[in-house]
Formats: sequence, structure tokens, C-alpha cells
Amino acid sequence: MKLGKKLTANGFVLWFLKTKAAKISIPYRQSNWESKLNQLAQANNREFKKAFE
Repeated sequence: MKLGKKLTANGFVLWFLKTKAAKISIPYRQSNWESKLNQLAQANNREFKKAFE
């Protein structure tokens, strides 16, 4: 967001996996991390948008 780009669910997942995943236990198989985290980020975005409607 600081670079003027819109934060997408996929962008967040890629950033998270690159910078934070080693420090946090993720309760899914590693092969499913990107998919599951993307689903969670999308659900979170929907809830966040509802809060401002």
C-alpha cells in the first residue's frame, strides 16, 4: 500500500509467505499454504468491506 498499489489477497499471501511464514506455525500442509491462506485473505477482505458498507 505504501507504494500506491492495491493490496490484494494474493499479494498479501505472497508477502506473508516471503516474510512471516518462518516465524508462525501454519496449520495446513506446506503444499496447501498458498491456497488456504489466499482463501482466508479473501474471506477477510469480504468481511472488511462489509464493515464499511
